[in-house]
Amino acid sequence: MAGEPNHGRCPPVTEADRVESARAGPCAAREAERSLQAPSDSARAAPPLGFVELDRYCEECGRNLYAQPVNREEGTALLVARCPECGRHHAAAQTSTIAVVWLKRSTSIAVLFWMIAVIAALMISWIPLAAMQSEMIDTFTTESRRDNIHTRAYREPDDIVWEVAALLTTLTALIGFFQVFVLMVTAHHWRRWAYFIAAFALPAAPCVFFMLGFWYSERDHFAMVLPFLLGMYGVAVAGALLAAAFGRVFGRLLIRALIPPRSRQVLAFLWVADGKPVPQARSRQAGG
Repeated sequence: MAGEPNHGRCPPVTEADRVESARAGPCAAREAERSLQAPSDSARAAPPLGFVELDRYCEECGRNLYAQPVNREEGTALLVARCPECGRHHAAAQTSTIAVVWLKRSTSIAVLFWMIAVIAALMISWIPLAAMQSEMIDTFTTESRRDNIHTRAYREPDDIVWEVAALLTTLTALIGFFQVFVLMVTAHHWRRWAYFIAAFALPAAPCVFFMLGFWYSERDHFAMVLPFLLGMYGVAVAGALLAAAFGRVFGRLLIRALIPPRSRQVLAFLWVADGKPVPQARSRQAGG
């Protein structure tokens, strides 16, 4: 009946309304729900107003929304970002409360300590690198004392422990790799060429230290130890260049092997920094 109330049921489909009813769906409530899950054609076609610049995680599936486009929703004029995995919309701007203010202050302090820890790790890595250079010099040369004068000469091939030399070379390359790998993870916003500059700059500190030490204290031995210092520096640079080229690839392989899919979202910047698709996190329904 035309005057009969609907009581929440779907409207009847007539011949005149069949096309519009098929387009709108069987029920207005279902159409409203579908409109919340998918953006309108105009919103999809409009260029994004910006991108999410911080780590924001979807409350439905846990996906990191970093670098996702931000659009203005029709009707409410709110800035929203859509999760590309489950389709849920999230407000692009966060509300400012006293808890958020103190959280930002605590984050600033945490970032400061994080920077100090990274710099300390790089500086501490110079110690074993210097030890490798010193051991390499001792492996290939011998020092004797004659008439209160220290002399140093190349060792005979029979006296050289080649296994030790190979171990020192490998460890030196690994230390160089570690130095630039730390930068590629912690300073992922750098340009690619900056890591290659760091590959030459970071291993240079202990090499320069030894050069100056031999030049001022044992200048007679400087010409003899210089090839070993430069050789060890070259080995460290080779490891650092390897990290500059494939460091984040190695990091992503470790993350996939050791970290569960849902927890990988915290490290999604390792994919975003190289323009790679962020690994998908399993939704709560799939995980349950």
